[in-house]
Amino acid sequence: MQTTNHHIPLIIAALLGAMAPHAVRLPLWIVGWCVLFWGYHLISARYDWSLPPKWLRQGLILVGFIGVILTFGTTFGRDAGVGLLAVATGLKPLEIRSYRDKMVTLFMAYFLVVTCLLYTTSLPMTLYMFGSVWLTTTVLVHVNSLSGSIAGKFAYAVRMLGQALPVMLILFFLFPRIQGSLWGVPKQTNAQTGFNNEL
Repeated sequence: MQTTNHHIPLIIAALLGAMAPHAVRLPLWIVGWCVLFWGYHLISARYDWSLPPKWLRQGLILVGFIGVILTFGTTFGRDAGVGLLAVATGLKPLEIRSYRDKMVTLFMAYFLVVTCLLYTTSLPMTLYMFGSVWLTTTVLVHVNSLSGSIAGKFAYAVRMLGQALPVMLILFFLFPRIQGSLWGVPKQTNAQTGFNNEL
């Protein structure tokens, strides 16, 4: 396996961890889209296959964008935004050719994890998000340091997250609460016929 492909399995694992909560919310074709291209990239990294050319990647981006529009319509809401991010994240590993590409892909994993807050802020999901962030941070450390074991990098990621915990608590208690839904994204509701109980 080439040096460029050395980190691919762990990067794909971080993307899978970030994508997993959305697998039950997103349309089946988007989930299959991500699994297909991530699986192809794992195989291509294993056997040193060449990645798709630029014109093919651009065509796939166009196909994915059209698919999101046909699925969610032209109204850009919560589900459409997450779907478009998932489609882009599914294709991004096909562009990994340098250190910068690896970093951008991992940052997209962070964004995909954060979008879980658009659906729920329950304790189990919060704990899962911490685990996913921990995994992604470990891969980030691994990409930036070839020496040392994976277990040691997991421990280093825990220390990094522990150092960020005081800042998180300060922001949690001092940051003003936002009225309404998170980040002002309207909740999607179903239309109902008839009169309201109050006039």
